[in-house]
Amino acid sequence: AEKEDRIRTISSQLARRRAVSNLLCRHFKIQTDEEEIIGQIAELAAEQGRRPEDLRQEIIAAGRLQGVAVSLLERKAVALVLEQVTLTDMPAEEWAQRKGDAQAH
Repeated sequence: AEKEDRIRTISSQLARRRAVSNLLCRHFKIQTDEEEIIGQIAELAAEQGRRPEDLRQEIIAAGRLQGVAVSLLERKAVALVLEQVTLTDMPAEEWAQRKGDAQAH
């Protein structure tokens, strides 16, 4: 039962993440192409000390090519969001106060 709860929690988190990612990709009109996917696989292969072609064949054989594409799209969406936001460092108490003030209105 505990493992089932953990699986449900992880699945729910992944579903929410994918939904937000899909919405961001649509909003920003983010797309990817074969060249970018090949580049992503080359990066992964370099991190693992493997030949890109070997890793690409393994990914295709395992049916994980779509996952690589989705990961690439998510990374592009996050990069675009980070370009457009302003991050402010503040003490936790100030954040809690601002959050409380916003909820009160």
